[in-house]
Amino acid sequence: MSRSTGIVKGLCAVPPGIAVAITFAAGVNLYYDFHPVFFIGTAIALGLTWFFGRASLRAFGVGPRAAFAAPIALTLALTGAFFVLHWSTFPGSSAAARKNDVVLGATPVYPGLSLLRQSTNSHYEDDMVEEGFLTPPNFETTWMWSARGGASTRDVADWYVDRLQREHWSVQRGSAGDWIILSAHQGGTNIELDVRPSQVSVDAGTSIVAEVDATTGF
Repeated sequence: MSRSTGIVKGLCAVPPGIAVAITFAAGVNLYYDFHPVFFIGTAIALGLTWFFGRASLRAFGVGPRAAFAAPIALTLALTGAFFVLHWSTFPGSSAAARKNDVVLGATPVYPGLSLLRQSTNSHYEDDMVEEGFLTPPNFETTWMWSARGGASTRDVADWYVDRLQREHWSVQRGSAGDWIILSAHQGGTNIELDVRPSQVSVDAGTSIVAEVDATTGF
């Protein structure tokens, strides 16, 4: 076999070698459910990589044992490095929370609101969509405030529309039952404000007329 043929076969080994890394990462799916069907693709791709890689090495005079083992060893090493790289850079809730907190921290707050709690959750956490290597999670951060005294949901929503528009946010208003939903956009930043009658009291004897959820990160 000529060396030019060896080069061609070596190049033919590259695409399936890349496919080994991708299908393996997709099969493991990084933190989420395993997908065994992807491992079938990994096995097929590894077989093709070995076939073309071995033929290429033999064309360059590499011994049969080394030519047999080298393509598999190299492919597995590169697959491991690829997996570790993506694992280390996979989106995490902590980094998303820090980024989203900056947005929510700069959002105007209706006078008299008290912050009840903060949470950061995956966008698809309650949906049927599976997340992982092929569909990385998108984390949303929600801050919940409560309004006491004589505030009404309409008062609170009207105030937010006015303030956000003055700060050059594009605001759309909608409703769902007794909820008022405000969707605000500025550049590539999105915020959703849900203003609703309170269902909970912070402390005994104190009524909360309205609650506000501010969500960003989607």
